[in-house]
Amino acid sequence: MGQSVKLKKPYPYVTDIEMSYLDYFFSFEFSVLDFIAPNKNKYAYKLEGYDDNWIDIGNRNIASFTNLDGGSYKFLVKATNSSGKWGEKFLSINLYISPPPWKTWWAYSLYLLIAALVVFTAIYFRTRLQQTEIIQQKKFVSTLEQQVAQKTASLNTQAKDLIDANKKLQILTYQDGLTGLYNRRYFDKRLTDEVNQNERENQPLSLIFGDVDHFKLFNDLYGHQQGDSCLKQVAQCIYNSIATMTGANCRYGGEEFAIILPNTSIEQSTLVAERLCLAIESMKIPHEKSETSAFITLTLGVVTIPSGQKTSVDSMVLSADNALYLGKHKGRNRVTRGT
Repeated sequence: MGQSVKLKKPYPYVTDIEMSYLDYFFSFEFSVLDFIAPNKNKYAYKLEGYDDNWIDIGNRNIASFTNLDGGSYKFLVKATNSSGKWGEKFLSINLYISPPPWKTWWAYSLYLLIAALVVFTAIYFRTRLQQTEIIQQKKFVSTLEQQVAQKTASLNTQAKDLIDANKKLQILTYQDGLTGLYNRRYFDKRLTDEVNQNERENQPLSLIFGDVDHFKLFNDLYGHQQGDSCLKQVAQCIYNSIATMTGANCRYGGEEFAIILPNTSIEQSTLVAERLCLAIESMKIPHEKSETSAFITLTLGVVTIPSGQKTSVDSMVLSADNALYLGKHKGRNRVTRGT
């Protein structure tokens, strides 16, 4: 219990699993091979011989069982793709749980013999007293089983609560409190991972830096509360315009934003940046003090590392930042590529 089990042959060829009655708590972990949007996959399972209906568990991929009676079962799993359509093929594993020694045929035979002896002895020696003691013992065993079941359920609930709390903590750790985008801490971690992956998989990697034009003047004119509202709208526009499952939309700091685009070429990243630049101005957030437009605008610096070219996190950040600076120097509200 609580430990991974190594099977005698690879998982894809496993059709039957035998378990002991001592394995009173066990779990199956499974996953569908869908790399487009793994967090949208949903699962359902059914243990034939125990469950009458399919059990929908959402995007969780673990099924746990406790205190199964000895016998034969069939564990079935089905999953949806990223579009929510259930697959026609099921994962199927035959499961056999050996009964405990006290539930085997010879054990029951022994029970019958003992019962016969008890009945025979009870006829001669205090029949009523023996029957009373047996009833008390049964009550004690039943009470003990109930206490064990309650304790097991309590532990399972605590474990689930702990897992949920850890997930919420991780989200808070990497989420920007104002905009809801990823924060700078997540950006640093994610860009490091993507640079390393870029070298391994020989794929292009693009990075976009964006800065809200004349934002200080906006804050001075409209106040910080309106400034926060403006940043939230810009962040939402970025999220809606660049809805990528493989990349990351981040608030880099202040009015600066960063967008990581794995496996994205020069042409693709330029198109993404130009569409975002137009989308920001199209929101028509008034900015009377802007020297560039009557509305809030965004200057973007873009850098792409071609496949096969090595780079570093600092180099990419510096190149994107230089491109952003050059775009501001040329008049803002534009997309400028870096090298």
